[in-house]
Amino acid sequence: MKRSWLFPFVVVGAISLLSAAPKKVGWSLGYYVSWDHSYSPTTIPWDAVTHLSNFQVTINNDASLGLPDENIAKQLIAIGHSKHKKVIFSIGGGGYGQQFANATTDGNRTKFISSLMSYLRRLGYDGIDTDWEGNEVVSQFVAFHKDLRDSINALDPTLCITIAAEDWNPIAAKVHMYVDQINDMWYGAKADKYPGYLKTFMDLGVPKSKLGPGIGISPDQGSGNIGVQASVDLCEMVVNQGFGGIMLWCLQTKGYVPADLAAITPYVPPTAPTTIAVPSDLNRRNVSLGIFDLQGRLLKDLAKGRFIFTP
Repeated sequence: MKRSWLFPFVVVGAISLLSAAPKKVGWSLGYYVSWDHSYSPTTIPWDAVTHLSNFQVTINNDASLGLPDENIAKQLIAIGHSKHKKVIFSIGGGGYGQQFANATTDGNRTKFISSLMSYLRRLGYDGIDTDWEGNEVVSQFVAFHKDLRDSINALDPTLCITIAAEDWNPIAAKVHMYVDQINDMWYGAKADKYPGYLKTFMDLGVPKSKLGPGIGISPDQGSGNIGVQASVDLCEMVVNQGFGGIMLWCLQTKGYVPADLAAITPYVPPTAPTTIAVPSDLNRRNVSLGIFDLQGRLLKDLAKGRFIFTP
């Protein structure tokens, strides 16, 4: 009797958990800018992100890398991983377009990617965010992202590649098959306009599920602070219209706006796995068992064991 009662309880409980879960975005990528240490890694609003990017690794004229503070980087990675977050780093940024072009020529690209991968492995990052703004060479842009994906897959296919993109120059659409996220940098745009901006990428073949709007949450960076209601409206747009996630610029520099992040956080999926035990004799039952995300999507079939819900 006890066993026959336990399994239906687990199944019903799991179904109730899924149906009661609020709508969530697929990801929330926040940027930590390396030139401002007024907010330490311990004070980052970690609940507001699934991914954090250490911004930035710069590119020298000889295609070598300019690395951010290593102690800060190690703290970001250690704390992020303890909270089940993915910590990545950004390469490039505004003002480094020509250096990006120099580093990705046929003569430099292999060495450049090797340097990126060496830095990733040495510190234990979970992926790379590319930010090539200006002086784009289409053939090099495509070759770089393809080769970077090949290098990532050879190391660990679960590592991610994201792009900080421009809908007014949608070159990122040409490499959508090599990346996991394409986040638009129109930080001041609101929910009534943003679908049209993201449609620029969709018209070029990018799946909705890989696209996310940038949300300005800093008082003095980019287009400034977009405000609480506009931030909520963008999250609602993402979940209701089937876009992938959101990007937050940025998490410090004279302070992010706590009210914005408090409004955004309920839309951010939890990153710590939740487990629900099931009977040990499952393989003698006619039961389908699997790994699901919190939206109820089956991620992996299992023959026996336990339900595992992961975002």
